[in-house]
Amino acid sequence: MDERAQTLPLGALALGALAVALWSSSTVVEKVLLESLPPITLLAWQLGISVTVLWGALLLGRRGVAHGTWHLGWPGLVQPGLANLLLLLGLSLTSANTFSLLNSCETVFGLIFARALLGERVGRATAVLAGFATLGVILVALGAPQEDGASTWAGVGLVLGGTVFASLYGVVSRPAAAAPDTHPLLLTALHQTFGLGVVLAAWALALERGEGATLGGVAPATWAWAALAGLFQYAVPFWLFLTALRRLSASAVSLLFTLGPVFVIVLAFLVLGEWLTPLQWGGAVLTLVSLTLIAAWPGRGAPP
Repeated sequence: MDERAQTLPLGALALGALAVALWSSSTVVEKVLLESLPPITLLAWQLGISVTVLWGALLLGRRGVAHGTWHLGWPGLVQPGLANLLLLLGLSLTSANTFSLLNSCETVFGLIFARALLGERVGRATAVLAGFATLGVILVALGAPQEDGASTWAGVGLVLGGTVFASLYGVVSRPAAAAPDTHPLLLTALHQTFGLGVVLAAWALALERGEGATLGGVAPATWAWAALAGLFQYAVPFWLFLTALRRLSASAVSLLFTLGPVFVIVLAFLVLGEWLTPLQWGGAVLTLVSLTLIAAWPGRGAPP
């Protein structure tokens, strides 16, 4: 193997890690923005800004959509469509730390979907460690601060549901992302355009239920910060993620998400003053150690 072939996977890992860092940091930013904007409105605004910028970049680069390639955008229905809709609704009902640790279960779901849909092998040791990681996530959910019991458990359910869709996206988007003739920026724009359709449909229902009544009082600066956060939540990290998928297996990409909770725990403490309960600390350690061992375990699984 030549030197270039050896360095490319490391570069792909770096891109994937940067995408996770941006996604994780945006969790704390969005938690702050949710104090001023309803969740579905926030998602529609951010995703709309992201789609506009992505297509603007493609037009400037004189890159259009070739005939017969629009169908490549369907994974966007899964994420950012359904996944981010559920995740943001869940974030509005739980803490940023709880959200992030629950969302780390994406690694486990990703391994399951990679095995079921792509035939990527998962060893017995990996399966056992994934079980421990899941147990840790359960402890995190049980230890979530109970400001409002019903709302907290609804938030937990929404976050886990969104995590399932997000992990499915990592698997179903890989075949097109790995194709040498597919441009990552175009694929990102297609995915987010399809996802925006799902979000706008949900937003129309939310407006009918009165979500738009308070929007007139939102400060222009809040809209501006939300737009900027949307670029670093959707446009940039999705592009990095799909670029990384060109060189990495779906299992390897899902393992990158073990880094997410670390970023969020630090930022949530510094920005929001959030901290974990003792039970959550136990679950967090169990989950993160298990996921780290999965990432480091030799022969954890590879494409056949």
